[in-house]
Amino acid sequence: MKLMELSVQGFGQFGTQRTINFKDGVNIIIGPNESGKSTLHNAILASLFAPAKAELDCCYSWNNPDVCKVKLTYQTNNGEVYRISRDLKSKKVVVEKQDGADFTEIARTEKAAKNIISEHIGFPEKRVFENTVCVTQGEMAALKEKIAIKQIKDIISNLITGTEDTSANKAIEILDKKIKEIDGGPRSNGILDQINSEIKDTNLSLDEAKRQEKSAIDLKEKQKAIEVNIASKESHFKKYESIKTKYDAIKKLKDENSNKKDSLQTLMTNVQKVKDINKEIEGIDEELEKLSGYEKISNETISELKSLEDKKNGLQTEITTIKEKLNKEQGTLNNSNPKISSIFLYSGLVIFLISMMGIFLINSLFIIGIFIGIILIVFHTIKSKSGNVIAIQTRIDQFESDIREKESSIENLSKQIESYYLSLPSRNYKELSEKLDIYTRRGQKRTNLVSQKEILLGINKLDELEKKKDNLLIEMGKNDKRLEELGDLNLSAEEQIQLQKLSGLKDEIDELKQQNQKIIGQLSTMDIEKPSIELEEGIEYKKEQLNRLQERSKALKIAREMLQEVSTEIQKQMAPELEDKANNILNQITGNKYSEIFIDHNFDIRVKSPEKKEIIAPDFLSTGAKDQLYFALRVATSDALSKSVNPPLILDEPFGSFDSGRRNLTIALLKKLSKTCQIILMTHDDFYKANVDNIIELN
Repeated sequence: MKLMELSVQGFGQFGTQRTINFKDGVNIIIGPNESGKSTLHNAILASLFAPAKAELDCCYSWNNPDVCKVKLTYQTNNGEVYRISRDLKSKKVVVEKQDGADFTEIARTEKAAKNIISEHIGFPEKRVFENTVCVTQGEMAALKEKIAIKQIKDIISNLITGTEDTSANKAIEILDKKIKEIDGGPRSNGILDQINSEIKDTNLSLDEAKRQEKSAIDLKEKQKAIEVNIASKESHFKKYESIKTKYDAIKKLKDENSNKKDSLQTLMTNVQKVKDINKEIEGIDEELEKLSGYEKISNETISELKSLEDKKNGLQTEITTIKEKLNKEQGTLNNSNPKISSIFLYSGLVIFLISMMGIFLINSLFIIGIFIGIILIVFHTIKSKSGNVIAIQTRIDQFESDIREKESSIENLSKQIESYYLSLPSRNYKELSEKLDIYTRRGQKRTNLVSQKEILLGINKLDELEKKKDNLLIEMGKNDKRLEELGDLNLSAEEQIQLQKLSGLKDEIDELKQQNQKIIGQLSTMDIEKPSIELEEGIEYKKEQLNRLQERSKALKIAREMLQEVSTEIQKQMAPELEDKANNILNQITGNKYSEIFIDHNFDIRVKSPEKKEIIAPDFLSTGAKDQLYFALRVATSDALSKSVNPPLILDEPFGSFDSGRRNLTIALLKKLSKTCQIILMTHDDFYKANVDNIIELN
């Protein structure tokens, strides 16, 4: 078998599509670290074997996360060409076979594809394929640990006698486990021990079951007697219960009618009260209608108006008082004879003027007249200033000023009062106050009546109360009709006695039922579901099961012995062949330094040391020699197991510890091996470019 072409897209480091063409002989895939060499190795494995769920994340490309496809074209030893296409996102697989220039689909299910591919590559499982034809740098590095040699032995042993999952050793382990499960061991009980213990326990249960069965029979007889007694009493109870039911029904109907009559009376009373309230509300509404406009008047308005009126009246009272004082002062002033004073004044003036007119006549009479006029004027002046006349006049002037000021205030108050009265239904604040009080009291009365009405009506309206009244009358009529149908119930003395005992009879029945339930509970705890006969059958069944398991244990032990013999025989047959092939390969890659490998039938490996001339364990070899030994064993194992399939040998950086001499010898071996199987070497070392058949460079 040889690989022809590998195509990847969205796989690992390859986001875009990349196609690799392989040739016969030695193919080298070369490139620096992280260039995708191991990715191509994984792509080959992913093409041949569907990746497990845990492996898929490593397959997906971070450069193209929506696509993950691999396609591998290969040729079988008989020259037929096949192509495997996998879409790892949709988990679809298609296997095609070349037919001339075209490919024809031959499988599209995983099961069908696996059958075809395993036949072509010679290995049914990925792990076997990897442990046989694939050698990686990680595996070679692992040989630095001592435990690695044991791993080599185990791998080779499993590959020779079967897969790691289905090897003879694995089968023997499974058989040992099954035998231990049946027979048990020093520290654990087997199934046989468990069954023997169960038989012992069941025998104890059988004795207990027989004892319980006897007790159950006694209880069932007692239960039967109780049930007969219950049936008799229940029959008697039902007879008088029907009479009591009729009696209770009649009493209930009469009580209901009595209650309904009371409800009807209350309802009718409430209806009449509501009607009376409605009538009274209508009367109040008429009164309130006549007092229309008073709803807009507030007590504050009346108070303000009264305050203004009081102020006005107060001012008028003050004016009256002031006028009285004014009149008094004027009387006092009049008592001071102002008229006589005026006569003296006017007479003096006249005489003075006439005398002045006649003074030019130089008449002594006129001169005397002048003096008389002057005397009269002086007398008037003295007379006017006497008796505190000036003070009285001052007060009179003040009184007159006060009267004018208060009359002005009264005029302003009258205007304010007039502005209030313009928006009021009356021009008398006392009438306003009285009617507002009437309006308020009637409004409150109406509110109280509405509250009483709401209490009487509840959530209903008056017509609903009327309807309830009618419904009560209808229900009472129905009850009366039902009473007529039931008729009068005249109980005899015996019936009255039995009715009185009915409650006690019910208690007796309940007591009997409780006794019956107690017996049922006792029976349920006796495990009646597993009678003695069933336990006896169970014991017999377990004894038969014990015999079958003993026979099975015997058969398993025989099978183990035979499998051990066959496995040992296969190993004895394969060990010499594997030893010869490994010796031949190791001899070539070590330049005849190591030419003797010893592999016994248990696949324990020993090597002859050229320095010590003695047989040693691989643990004592140098790192490079260990790697050469492991490589020789892997190639020999692949050759031994693949037989005529000749799958390609895939090497992923396996020779990191080899010096130039070892590498030259190894490349020479690979050239020789490539004549019978295809070699695919993945490396970063340009050393391997020489003497190869196909170079695939990765950037």
